[in-house]
Amino acid sequence: MQKILRMPQLEHYVGLSRASIYRAIKKHQFPEPYRLTARAVGWRREDVDEWIAARERVSTDVEEEP
Repeated sequence: MQKILRMPQLEHYVGLSRASIYRAIKKHQFPEPYRLTARAVGWRREDVDEWIAARERVSTDVEEEP
């Protein structure tokens, strides 16, 4: 079963503010939310975990360059 993160959980999970998350979404640098109801959205934890893993790879690549 897929875990859905709502905004308060997401902010805590990734360590970013709501504004930073939405700014990254606008720049296509963060996973898009899924519409849960007419007024609620959430993020699949799997998508967020993939985003975190990609950031870790980029960070490692930058650290290894001379």
